[in-house]
Amino acid sequence: MYGQQRRRNVYDTARALCGSAPRGRGQKRHLPADVLAVCQDTYGATTRAAGEALWRFNRAIIDAVHDLVPVVKPQLAFYERYGLEGLRAYVQTVQYAREAGLLVIADAKRNDIGPTAVGYAEAFLGTTEVFGSTVPGDFEADALTVNGFLGSDGIQPFVTQAQQHGRGLFVLVKTSNASS
Repeated sequence: MYGQQRRRNVYDTARALCGSAPRGRGQKRHLPADVLAVCQDTYGATTRAAGEALWRFNRAIIDAVHDLVPVVKPQLAFYERYGLEGLRAYVQTVQYAREAGLLVIADAKRNDIGPTAVGYAEAFLGTTEVFGSTVPGDFEADALTVNGFLGSDGIQPFVTQAQQHGRGLFVLVKTSNASS
């Protein structure tokens, strides 16, 4: 199912590009000064201000590229560093991107074995049980990057959730960093 959605989005936009936010340390290097100023004036020097700045920037980027690219790939580390407020910005970004018709690849590089892997897989690719009801994970994405270095024990829970819910996986095998 993910592959069919991906092909449809590529054909609809006539582009095989994936949009990804700038990477780097700290907000000042990559977020517009006016966005940072408004958020800091409103919330002070807090993780709330950082999360709000991320969300506002991402919304503007999605508005600018939604008809140019079929997929966006938010990098979780740049949200997790700001704690709950950063994760709130990630969730808002994913929801907004999907409402704009974009597929979302969660660049989270998750992996573990046993119940921990199942928890990650449910959070990003499937559903989880909450008080007797089945609900989608808060971090639900169309696809997820996973680290394959723990072997099939670490990958199988992700494969199972992806197959059950029509999601995709990108398994890291050889990465672009120099020492890989």
